[in-house]
Amino acid sequence: HKLPIWAAIAISALVFGGMHMDLYAMPPLVLMGAIFGVIYHLTGSLRVTIALHMINNAAALALG
Repeated sequence: HKLPIWAAIAISALVFGGMHMDLYAMPPLVLMGAIFGVIYHLTGSLRVTIALHMINNAAALALG
């Protein structure tokens, strides 16, 4: 509660993108991290964002 919501989401999104350790994919990963952050803020549920991340990973495996 010490940061504004937008700042917490931005930092989390950058960490999410950085954890994947792929500079080429960093912009879309940061965007996805920001979307997950907004969804978490709106729902208050980490389970929803984990499920969305799993769906994204499954789709990437299936289509890639």
